[in-house]
Amino acid sequence: MQRSFRFADPDGAADLAILNILINQSLDGRQACHIAYDIRASLLHLVDVDGIGANTAPIGVPGILSNVRCRIFTDAVRFTRDSHSVTLTVAYDFLLSVDNIFGRAIYGAARDRSGNNSGWQVIGYHSRFFVIPVSPRSVLESPANPTRPLSFIYSNFNNTAGNESTANLKFVQVLIQNSLDGRRACYLGFDQDNNLLYLMNDEGTHLLPNALRLNGIPGGVEQIENSQCRILSAGWQMLGFLSIP
Repeated sequence: MQRSFRFADPDGAADLAILNILINQSLDGRQACHIAYDIRASLLHLVDVDGIGANTAPIGVPGILSNVRCRIFTDAVRFTRDSHSVTLTVAYDFLLSVDNIFGRAIYGAARDRSGNNSGWQVIGYHSRFFVIPVSPRSVLESPANPTRPLSFIYSNFNNTAGNESTANLKFVQVLIQNSLDGRRACYLGFDQDNNLLYLMNDEGTHLLPNALRLNGIPGGVEQIENSQCRILSAGWQMLGFLSIP
């Protein structure tokens, strides 16, 4: 599979030095697929599963980096930049059973030339539909206030139709939490057929009864909330606005 990861720096793309991508069930570099790219040296590192050493190779030339969790095809790795951001495109395979791939978060972090670090942030998630939230937040950028729009991209390859089919997606979910746990979380579900956005209760046992009707269609409530977040109907926004107290 091939995925692109975007990193942004308010001081400009030239200020970025090291890009990190960590794919694991939790924020732990051990037994993980941990990729680091040194921009100045144009070297890609795949950290060993003990989280200490690493295998290293230049990008864009034939080769494979591997540990027991994943392998990277270095000739398919691409690095591009614009004025304020860089994009690292990585081709990789998991050396795991298919069931063990799902439920793994994709974490990102970046370091600039002065040694400042963004800290780890969840930038994606492996599921059976490969749901990857990537916009508008990127590492090294922090929100100006706690209320801001968020975008989530869902895709589904319909083998029957032989092409991408968003109509085949019936119910999609968003979980905002520091672990893969629906309790005391901002856990959302969107019913595409009925255009309704639901929020899970604090216990993670059932959806709250009220729902937002999106995209300017009348009906539904103006906001839904639990103890962790508040979702406001924004009419034209696909998933409204997220406010985390």
